[in-house]
Amino acid sequence: LGRWSSLSATDGWPVDSTCVAPDPQGGLWIGTRLQGLRRWRDDRFTTWRSPAEIRGQTIHTLLVSKAGDLWIGEETPPAIQRLRAGQLQTFEVPADSRIVRAMAEDASGSIWAGTSKGVLMRITGEKLSEVRPRPTGELASIRCLYATPDGALWIGYAGWGVGRLKNGQYAEIHAEQGLQDNYISHIVADGRGWLWFGANRGVFKVRLRDLEDVADGRSGRVRSIHYGRSEGLPSLQGTFGESPDALRSRDGRLWIPMRTGLVLVD
Repeated sequence: LGRWSSLSATDGWPVDSTCVAPDPQGGLWIGTRLQGLRRWRDDRFTTWRSPAEIRGQTIHTLLVSKAGDLWIGEETPPAIQRLRAGQLQTFEVPADSRIVRAMAEDASGSIWAGTSKGVLMRITGEKLSEVRPRPTGELASIRCLYATPDGALWIGYAGWGVGRLKNGQYAEIHAEQGLQDNYISHIVADGRGWLWFGANRGVFKVRLRDLEDVADGRSGRVRSIHYGRSEGLPSLQGTFGESPDALRSRDGRLWIPMRTGLVLVD
């Protein structure tokens, strides 16, 4: 307990793994670039049935819903599939959606997916629909999605800051309004009133209340608290392209992957 151990290719670890998600039955689901869907359970790796059943060549995101379903976001071709009770169901995505690389489940149980092209999709029940929240109608590349208990969906963009979609209303917050960075790769709440962000220029946090005030038009700016070299940290840049990534563990600590290391916030 409390010690790290490593698994190598000789142990069966898929060397082209991209993302992992917990298996409600006590194992681990593993997405790969070329080997389909893998599973770690009972101290061994297995391939989930035939890799040919996975529509896309590469899996970029996995999500285990509160209902216990495994959602799979894929590339080449872009696809979203759901594994329920041993059966795969495919949800057709809009043409030229590009890479499905972020997913989240909101407070109502709807599944959201975002792509590298900026296509945002919602799956409610058995229906997938495209949602275009940005007022201009322009697509902005989505790096991450994060749902909060109040029903809001927070969207991290490449170059467009953070978006909030709540009760059908949409707002964006940018660096001009005090956000530390417009290139957002990770969003995670600490349970103490702050949202933490992993971005191109490191790690920072903003009070959730301040973000909501700007999104609702009650304020014009937020205050970002940045953590970087002045705190003795190395140069940090958020990773992006696969999820889940940032998380809050049971002990309340935050884990945020960066290109030069793993940030642990206690």
